[in-house]
Amino acid sequence: MSERLAVEEAFKAALRAKVDRVDANAKLAEHMKVEAREMESRRGEETVALEEENRRKREKVVADKAGIERAQERLQQERRGAAELRAQERTEMALRLSEDRAAEQQRKAELVRQLRALEAVPKTAVKDATGDQSTTAGLGLLEDMSLAELKER
Repeated sequence: MSERLAVEEAFKAALRAKVDRVDANAKLAEHMKVEAREMESRRGEETVALEEENRRKREKVVADKAGIERAQERLQQERRGAAELRAQERTEMALRLSEDRAAEQQRKAELVRQLRALEAVPKTAVKDATGDQSTTAGLGLLEDMSLAELKER
């Protein structure tokens, strides 16, 4: 019987070892399930954090793009204003130049009228205004005569 007891003891030991192994495997499986749930939870949190970061980046890009568009519009308005100012200055300059030319033309026309008026005045009136007609011009010419001598001849 002692062999039988030894076989029974070996069977019981094998059975205990199998139960212990099943328990250990169950504990290991439970530990792995818990670890898998933790990893899944971390992955979910990382995904949420990544999505939030991507959303913030998208918002920043949209805001930057809007800022760029506003800056471009402001620059375009400044350029338009400067162009309008330059056009207005050119118009004013052309107007002043035209007025200056017209004034110069009038001044020249007035000078021409004055010269023609001087030419139209009879020369006798000019001679009478010269003063003493009995004196010579004093130019040192051989036939230097006064106006009175010329009238006598």
